[in-house]
Amino acid sequence: MKHYIVYYWLLITAAFAANIQLKDLPETTTAVSTDIVGLQIDVTGTMRDRKMTLANLAINLDPQLTAIANSSPVANQIWMWSGASNGSFLTLSANSQSLITAADYAAMRTLLSVVGTSDTQTITGKIVTRSAALSTDDTYQGNDITGLNNSGGVTQWDAVYLNSSSQWVLADADGSSTFPCRGLVTATASTGNASTVVTQGTVRNDAWNWTPGGTVYLSTTAGGLTQTAPTASGSRVQVIGFALTADILYVNPSPDIGTNP
Repeated sequence: MKHYIVYYWLLITAAFAANIQLKDLPETTTAVSTDIVGLQIDVTGTMRDRKMTLANLAINLDPQLTAIANSSPVANQIWMWSGASNGSFLTLSANSQSLITAADYAAMRTLLSVVGTSDTQTITGKIVTRSAALSTDDTYQGNDITGLNNSGGVTQWDAVYLNSSSQWVLADADGSSTFPCRGLVTATASTGNASTVVTQGTVRNDAWNWTPGGTVYLSTTAGGLTQTAPTASGSRVQVIGFALTADILYVNPSPDIGTNP
């Protein structure tokens, strides 16, 4: 009986080490063969004087495990199968650790019509929507121009024109050559610094108090806007857009400028 206790103790210990569950085994010293999750284990045991000898221990790995075991991975690699029982380690790109090449990425962007901030895309037969319900103060949607400096300093949402030196300057309906307005600056900037100008689109400014539906004109105050058309002699009348709500303006400066007699 003690011999059998030792025999079963060894079997149970080996089973726990392999993380398997033993089935009922016969009380015998003949060869025992069992297949456990793809591993073929053959055990022949002989007990003499409380000793157990294991022989013919064979572990046969699945072809998939053999393929991986015979390969040598390095950093930033993953395994990729190329067949039912073969494959290789794939090195990920250094920048993004991506599974696709730069050429594949570019091809996918083209296929899906995805463009970045520095890309150019031709839009044909499409509808471009501008929201009349901008949810945040001091935001806009639409077309803008970047890359030019201002002269004299600007405040956010000032109306500006472009001078002969390619600089944004405050537009003024009764100034000397201070028109036409080309758009509104999107941020405050000191003189000589770059300014972005929205030339067409929707703008929200909670400091405004427009009459919805009313036309908005260039003001006789430098950089200003008004819903009252200028009437002073020699002043210019330029439509800048119209009010969608009390604080949202549709900006689309008219190229046509009238002059009061």
